[in-house]
Order: sequence, then structure tokens, then C-alpha cells
Amino acid sequence: MHTRRRTYYKTIRGVKIPKEKQRLPYDPPSSCDTDLSHYHDVIDIPATVFKNGVDYTIVGMENELMMQGIAVTQVSIPGTVERISDRAFFHCINLQKVTMSEGLKSIGSNAFCGCPNIHNIVVPDSVMQMGDAVFLKCQNLTTVTLGEQMRVIGGVVFRDCPNITAVT
Repeated sequence: MHTRRRTYYKTIRGVKIPKEKQRLPYDPPSSCDTDLSHYHDVIDIPATVFKNGVDYTIVGMENELMMQGIAVTQVSIPGTVERISDRAFFHCINLQKVTMSEGLKSIGSNAFCGCPNIHNIVVPDSVMQMGDAVFLKCQNLTTVTLGEQMRVIGGVVFRDCPNITAVT
């Protein structure tokens, strides 16, 4: 059994927490206030965020962004994001659908390691490299489509994925 250290979770500015899932001001303080996986089952990472009168473009994701986010079932990554960092969605055991857009260039090591409910993955043509163990232990992964620009694939990317029937 894995234990969750909520201190790993990061805040994604611009992601809206549904009103019915927001913490109330009189709720006791908690170490999970920035744990977006606690509040969301569907994560749509915005392409831009507005802060202090300026629009900022989201171009990357921190290491361990949603690590062990047990409530996450779907994630959509915009084309402005160039890199999915190491362990970004590590052990998100209920993650089923990942949508990556053109513009993404690399996927870090262990990015989706231990996500047993992902069945299909389409890696955009713009992705040129994947780190080690990106889909390690994704037991129900059946089909993978890699983009035409793929140049570097790390080691053990598909180890312990016994149900893969096609990698295109």
C-alpha cells in the first residue's frame, strides 16, 4: 500500500475548483488545500493564466505535479505545454484518459508510471523524446500511438504492461 504525502501537490493557477468541492472559510486548515487531485476528477490545464494584469502562457509542468492523485480520472494538456515533467502523474491510479495536444515536445521519466486504468495513449507528432519508465506498470494499457517526430525513447517505457496489443 502506498502512502500519500500531500506536500507533493502543486497548485495550478487558472484551474477552477467547482463550487460544490471548494473548502469553506470556516473549515479547519488542512495540508491538502492545494491538492487539486483531491478536488477534481477532470483536470483541464489552461493554456494561459491571468495574474496581476498580465496573461502568462503555461509552457511546462512541475515534477510530481499530481503525484498519487487518486481522484484524477482525466487530464487535458494544451499545446502550449512543451514538457510533461518527471512523475507528473505518477501513480494516479484512477487516471483513465490523457489528452495531449500538438506542441508538446517531451515526456519526462515516470510521467504516467503506475496508472493502471489508462487503456489508450496517443502521443502527438510534436513529441520528440520520452524518458525512462513513462508508462511502467500501466497494466491495462492496450494501444499506444507514437508521433512521427519521436526520436528518443527511454528504457523500460512499457515494462509491466502485459495487455499492450499494438504500438504504432
